[in-house]
Amino acid sequence: MYRTLALFLAVLVYNISEASILDKIQEKLQNSKGIEAEFIQTSEIEGFNDKSTFKGYLYISKPDKVKIQYVSPEPNIIFVNGKETIVYNPVEKQAVISELPDQFIVVKIFKLIAEGKDFTQLFNVIKIEEKKNRVVLHLLPKNDNQLKSLSISFSSKNYLIKELNIEDKEGNKIKVSFKKFKYLDKPIELGLKLDKDVEIMRY
Repeated sequence: MYRTLALFLAVLVYNISEASILDKIQEKLQNSKGIEAEFIQTSEIEGFNDKSTFKGYLYISKPDKVKIQYVSPEPNIIFVNGKETIVYNPVEKQAVISELPDQFIVVKIFKLIAEGKDFTQLFNVIKIEEKKNRVVLHLLPKNDNQLKSLSISFSSKNYLIKELNIEDKEGNKIKVSFKKFKYLDKPIELGLKLDKDVEIMRY
């Protein structure tokens, strides 16, 4: 009996600890007015040995704006404003305007952060792992047919986002590593002005 009670109390303390960490992370995300960061994104396509690496900048301004500015291997901009998404290639002078596509998994995650939504509304929290100087949330989406798994790494000290690891249903993997990550105290002005000679396609 005492052994069972001890085990129950140990599990209870563990769950309370997890809930406390999750609350602190969500409080940090929801209290910020936006995010600025540099990132390196590595993508692996199932069945291919090559990895693709992209570098760029992330800007989030609440409640509904996300701007991802890729600078290498070639410039591209993804801008989300509410329900509208613009994918702009300044070299080819082409822009596609549509609703946010399902395959833009990374962008969808950033949009959820911009909207300030509670993780538990959209994900089942499978595990909260505490590593050296990091806290890792292992999440499983509730209503996303594209996403198989998602883990988000935060710094233990101030809950800055350090890394995203994503796997979709087809086995494709994406890792996004952040540096110079900042939570913002004030919203920033985000926009995307297209030149007159840009070819615009709407879907």
